[in-house]
Amino acid sequence: MSAFAVCRIKKLKSSNLASVGSHNMRTMPVKHRDPSGQYHRIIGEKNKTTEELVNEKLDKFVKNKIRKDATVAVEFVLSASPEYFRPKNPGQWGQYEQKKVDKWVKKTTDFLIKKYGKQRIADVCLHLDEATPHIHAVIVPLERKQLKKRRTKEQIKNNIPAETYEAVTLNARDEFDRTKLSELQTEYASAIKTLGIMRGVKHSRAKNKPLIKYYSEIENSQDKSFKIDIPVIEKPPLFKKEKWLEEKNNEVTKAFTEQEKTIKELQLLANQYKARYENERAKTEYVVKELGTVDSVRERITDLEAQNQSLKRDLVVLHESHKLKYKKLENELQEVVGTMEVKDKAFKKLSREHYKLKDKYEPDNGLTY
Repeated sequence: MSAFAVCRIKKLKSSNLASVGSHNMRTMPVKHRDPSGQYHRIIGEKNKTTEELVNEKLDKFVKNKIRKDATVAVEFVLSASPEYFRPKNPGQWGQYEQKKVDKWVKKTTDFLIKKYGKQRIADVCLHLDEATPHIHAVIVPLERKQLKKRRTKEQIKNNIPAETYEAVTLNARDEFDRTKLSELQTEYASAIKTLGIMRGVKHSRAKNKPLIKYYSEIENSQDKSFKIDIPVIEKPPLFKKEKWLEEKNNEVTKAFTEQEKTIKELQLLANQYKARYENERAKTEYVVKELGTVDSVRERITDLEAQNQSLKRDLVVLHESHKLKYKKLENELQEVVGTMEVKDKAFKKLSREHYKLKDKYEPDNGLTY
């Protein structure tokens, strides 16, 4: 089964940085993670918050005033489908092969540094404590531009153009528009292609579900679907009733608690597969709509091959016909050339005889030049 690249972004304002940093560095509760799982920051000082790291970039490079509602950073979520990280058992929640993770992390961080440069990367965190390994990267959308100074009254009066100066500004709108996002998907997939990870269907109409909504649905399904009433043993034996009853109840409680945990994990896995199924179905529907079914595509290919063979045969016949016509015209040309040569000789002979007779019978009029 093929593994696909995952690349999603979210634009961040200053008010979003604290919550994003808390989530990425696990300073706030995250219900859909394994408490014993690993997570760590790959790029960025470990003792600073995401908000501090972004503000450092802004203070260092952006000298102009920043609007309160400006997009000051963009958060990337980079990953791959589970088939890459755990090819033997893609459905096993939270499992991964360390060597594959290491290779993917190296390729992904190299891609980020090459595309955006270290001066634009504020924070990069690796999460290994959720269903599938993934990276959260916070990029500051810095851009060097030529800006115009405000003209003075004298410049306006004398129609003098404004002076320009070079400055670093924020420009998430142009850097992450619809076209650039599509190119970003292709570039990231190309960067990790050697790992056997490919790009999803381009221009697919399948839509990603927001993470907040996805996590909310998981939590709601876990809370409502699996309320298990743990049975209690009411009739103990004749001897050591209390101790026996306590032991058995503890055993039953432990067994049902473990089963409940397993069922919740299976429910989470089922939700993931359902989401993947819906995504694949949307892709299939799009391909069928654009190209038709497999049988119709094969039929079209067969028709095109037959048309191609027919055109080849017609081309051979036309070529032979043109060869014959060319040969005939060539022979006719040779005949005409031969006739013209004979007539040219006869004409030259008659011309010589004409001048001889003229010299003989016409008297000299005495005119000389």
